[in-house]
Amino acid sequence: MSPLEILKQYWGYSSFRTGQSEIIEAVLAGRDSLAILPTGGGKSICYQVPGLLKDGIAIVISPLVALMQDQVEQLKQRGIKAVALTGGISHEALDRLLDNCIYGDYKFLFLSPERLQQDLVQGRLKQMQISLVVIDEAHCISHWGHDFRPSYTKLDLLKEIAADVPFVALTATANRRVAKDIAEQLHLNDPFIYKGSVIRSNLAYSVIQTEDKYKALSQKLKDSSGSGIVYLRSRRASEQLAEWLVAEGIEAQSYHGGLDADIRRERLDNWKESNSMVMVATNAFGMGIDKANVSIVIHFQLPESLESYYQEAGRAGRDGKAAAAVILTNTDDLHLAEKRYVTQQPDHKFVNRVYVKLQQYLRIAYGEGAFQTYNFDYAAFCSDYELPTGKTYSSFQLLDRLGILRLNPVFSQQTKVQFTATNEQLLDFFDQNPQSGLIGQLILRMYGGAAEVAVRIALKPLARQLNRPEQFIVDQLKFMASQGILELELQEADSEVTFLVPREDERTINPLAKFIKSYHKQKVQQFKALKEYIADTDSCRQLQLSSYFDETIDTPCGLCDYCLANKQAQSNLPLNEQLILDSLKESAMSLDELAENLNFAPDVLADLLQEMIHQGLISIDISNRLTLN
Repeated sequence: MSPLEILKQYWGYSSFRTGQSEIIEAVLAGRDSLAILPTGGGKSICYQVPGLLKDGIAIVISPLVALMQDQVEQLKQRGIKAVALTGGISHEALDRLLDNCIYGDYKFLFLSPERLQQDLVQGRLKQMQISLVVIDEAHCISHWGHDFRPSYTKLDLLKEIAADVPFVALTATANRRVAKDIAEQLHLNDPFIYKGSVIRSNLAYSVIQTEDKYKALSQKLKDSSGSGIVYLRSRRASEQLAEWLVAEGIEAQSYHGGLDADIRRERLDNWKESNSMVMVATNAFGMGIDKANVSIVIHFQLPESLESYYQEAGRAGRDGKAAAAVILTNTDDLHLAEKRYVTQQPDHKFVNRVYVKLQQYLRIAYGEGAFQTYNFDYAAFCSDYELPTGKTYSSFQLLDRLGILRLNPVFSQQTKVQFTATNEQLLDFFDQNPQSGLIGQLILRMYGGAAEVAVRIALKPLARQLNRPEQFIVDQLKFMASQGILELELQEADSEVTFLVPREDERTINPLAKFIKSYHKQKVQQFKALKEYIADTDSCRQLQLSSYFDETIDTPCGLCDYCLANKQAQSNLPLNEQLILDSLKESAMSLDELAENLNFAPDVLADLLQEMIHQGLISIDISNRLTLN
């Protein structure tokens, strides 16, 4: 079969996107390749199509567990056999999965760079018929990349295990320096290098300075057609903002890593199926998100860097239609963001302290713990060792980045409750114990069926509703359980951590001191670039971004806030009217076509068009198409 036939059979597409065909042909010709394609550019197709055409199994290295799981799920849905070696797998299960890859006709094996270091994994890889080696998020191997991970520097051992197969390195963002470093670190042999443009000709970038971000957000979403994404950095803030938007009459829901997996999946499905829903999300909403008709992405809180902003904003307009990427900011934002992304970054000594205390807290023996998962109470851990919560969490994120552990925070106790007393007994007990009664009655109202079956309840919403500490709720539930009023299954842990290396205390962290120092320096540089982007109102946004990513262009985009301000300054007409006239210069359009072309809500546009018709600027022809007078 040909690559195009594979594409049609498994993906249903009739043609490749720009760059995909060239990269696939290079891989099929046995050539090492480096593909730099923007978010939404279809990087996975570049290795999955040749992986299906070549005999054997493709090895895919990825640092992101969520992305690995998403890719495996998507491949399985297409009838393609794939497996991921994620954390928390027992030795027996790992042994069985690796055997399946050798004898079970699997086409793709996903694993982290840390998992690759296991002797068992390396030994079994040598027994496999490897078709190609894929390094996803390849910028992680470069000291100059925005997401450097030391574990990636050990991937050269794959050249020994699979010396005669093509390597494919993939990334969304890499300047010339990073691209050169990737090729050298991976020992790519005369690689075919494809660098897609960072320019998005249909995407209008803007930065809006306002002290009323809520009003600006509501107006932007109401003026925009299609579905959207609003990014924040806080889980609770995403939930509260989604509730506020719903109250404003905007269809919205929240999404973050603390939600139950089933709830996340349900909300993602709802959003994908809707043509108008807004997803209010943390950056957990990103991996594997592929929805073509997102018309607007708004950053309600500042991103941590231009790299992350470019990737998140790039989820708008993948269908090629007009779309907007907006940053809303006020006078306090930069200070708060600098505190979050720079000031709270821990030094080497603090990271080492957190790591050692965590091992003690979980009672892990020296030399043990590798690839084991433990549940623990994050707040209690910080409290017991008098650790600042923000800086400690930054340490966990850094330890994750450095390949020491994987943290899955929930930050909400998940509890199951079933009332076992009769109605008469409940009423009597609640009457005699009013504090328990207050909680019990609220649970029965909020969670239907709690008297018939065990239901999962979230303690934080209950605590907020009653304006009481979460521990108070827990104590009352335990009291009711002791009195035979209910059955209680209390999950004391609010986080889980998977260690990727055995406990060696200082010997684990000390070799990473220079990387921690380098990471902090990188954060400072990234934040400086972000501040400059926000403050620069004297040049085209597309030109600013292309320059940052080492792409030289001369022509302003004509779409961003700077370009539109320039256009308005040269016209006697209001900006929106001028945009309508510019669009109709090309051809007559219907109301819906014009709304789609300009990314305007049709009802908002209709009012404006009526005024322009009244002014004699435009007319409607016999086929209900708008034309210039």
